[in-house]
Amino acid sequence: MNANGSGIESAERALESLDRGALLLTGATGLVGEALIPLLRVAHPRRPIVALTRNPATFDAVGVLAIRADLSLPGLGLSTGMRALLRDRVTQIVHSAADIRFRITVEESRQTNVAGTQEMLALAAECKHLERFLQVSTIYAAGKTPGTIYEEPLDGRAGFVNAYQQTKNEAEALVLEAMGRIPAAIARLSSLIGASSGRVHQFNYFHQTIKAIPWNPLPAIPADPTAIIDMAASDWTGRDLHYLYDHCF
Repeated sequence: MNANGSGIESAERALESLDRGALLLTGATGLVGEALIPLLRVAHPRRPIVALTRNPATFDAVGVLAIRADLSLPGLGLSTGMRALLRDRVTQIVHSAADIRFRITVEESRQTNVAGTQEMLALAAECKHLERFLQVSTIYAAGKTPGTIYEEPLDGRAGFVNAYQQTKNEAEALVLEAMGRIPAAIARLSSLIGASSGRVHQFNYFHQTIKAIPWNPLPAIPADPTAIIDMAASDWTGRDLHYLYDHCF
């Protein structure tokens, strides 16, 4: 369901009707959000789920209240009344929204990945009854760092291949700094390439590369034949992420 029909007032009324204990989700239309929503609803059918999205009119997930917001705007573009209701109703936050484009500048990427994370952390700090904040990150936040990447802060000294890697690293640093004030955790995911059934409904750089093969743009692609290609199915990743969120936070 969405709360876009008759403007801010209807959205506030819809949120006001929810019980305290709501889970706030960003990135609900992405591969991670789409995989998580049904799992969250089955595991906790009485827990309200609120999704922040730029276009609530096009969002349709059973049992989810969609509210207009923009991560790149100050205060997420939320009204004062809406923000006050979220502070009172929300006890859990899963921040999975990100700008995954590679061919943009660092400044453009920061608008969502860094500034957006900062705004979500600010909202989390205001929530009166916050129990947990999960930042969905990526293994590529390690950038050019070679070798085994451990579950520890990344310094970024090895540099980055693109703006996405750099800004996800910077977003992690914000969450790490906030851990002294809010109950937060970071989950680094691999590249999601579709469901384990083979169904693909959101295309990323991997699929674009596959599509280019028939064109034969290069006689050969330089690569290490012994390298491990780290990719994962969205439904498999969603199940594991949900388990970690519910049981290991």
